[in-house]
Amino acid sequence: MLKRSLALALMLVVPSLHAMAAPAPEPLDVGVVCGPTEFVAYNYSTATQVLVFHSGLYCTWRVLAPGTKFTSTYTRSMLEGVTVEIANFDAGVWRTSRSFSMPTVCDSGADALWVRNHTAIASWLQFANTLSPITPGPSLLPIWMPITVEQAVNTLAPDFAPTHVPVVTPDHGADGDTPPVLGDRPLPPM
Repeated sequence: MLKRSLALALMLVVPSLHAMAAPAPEPLDVGVVCGPTEFVAYNYSTATQVLVFHSGLYCTWRVLAPGTKFTSTYTRSMLEGVTVEIANFDAGVWRTSRSFSMPTVCDSGADALWVRNHTAIASWLQFANTLSPITPGPSLLPIWMPITVEQAVNTLAPDFAPTHVPVVTPDHGADGDTPPVLGDRPLPPM
């Protein structure tokens, strides 16, 4: 009887003495490089991520499938007032990184911005081999955002309104340097 009691006690105690394996850390979802003339975002996760860009009342988004990247070029002055937010649709809700000021990230001198969009949302700026936590601003995810990632993919995102449209102005230069004169002819029917 004593042997059985001792064996039972050992069966209950020994498994708890083994070191429990630490839970695997949640992987990073998106890496972003925001330089003075180029923006690059890469989706390292297995889930679709959505880059949501905000500027004042304007909002647009780009969908990043797993393992894909998005790039865009611009001039540094175009970053003023623009924020980026990384979102994904998980378990019926949008999870968001909250917003990052693009001029602030660009001017920080960071090599990259890393975002994890899981149950424990976190983000870091990378400077060489050092990671520094960054506190994002509030979420600006619009309430009219499509309900699922599939709807976000199939919905045409509103583009930013153009701020400048170049206009050719005639000058008194040499012939051939100016646009042709169209005259007062009616437009062709459509």
